[in-house]
Amino acid sequence: MKRLFYDLLFALTLIVLTGNTIQGQTNLSPKVVLFSLDGIGVDQFNEQMMPRLWKIMKETGGWGSSTPSNPAMTFPSHVSIATGVHPERHGIVSNSYYDSSTNEIVKSSAFIEYLGEEPIWVATTRKGIRTAVYHWPCATGAWKGIAPEVYKIF
Repeated sequence: MKRLFYDLLFALTLIVLTGNTIQGQTNLSPKVVLFSLDGIGVDQFNEQMMPRLWKIMKETGGWGSSTPSNPAMTFPSHVSIATGVHPERHGIVSNSYYDSSTNEIVKSSAFIEYLGEEPIWVATTRKGIRTAVYHWPCATGAWKGIAPEVYKIF
């Protein structure tokens, strides 16, 4: 129940950030929503399986596709989408890894501290565009002093 409350609160924040009216003024600036369905096969995303999401996709201009990064894992792939570069450049090369300096397994590499390239939410924030990031790997705080206006950690 607590998680549902926070998810609804975050959704409400997004509505405020992207709403059509703010203090009586019409907000006509374009909006971009980057939505990822991790682990969903192309045969699973169709009108019968996901009718509401399919309707949104059809009404809002469609969707894109990508070639998986190598390795084709959740964190490296999502960070490649966010940065526009391959894992060997942004530094997130696995979901977890062995750290030889501490002799321990790091269970998650999805932290902003490990990111070697600027993500899209930092680039847009630097340009003065309001950003919100929800459950995206490496959206865990500020990158080189710049954070999205709103974010919910993955």
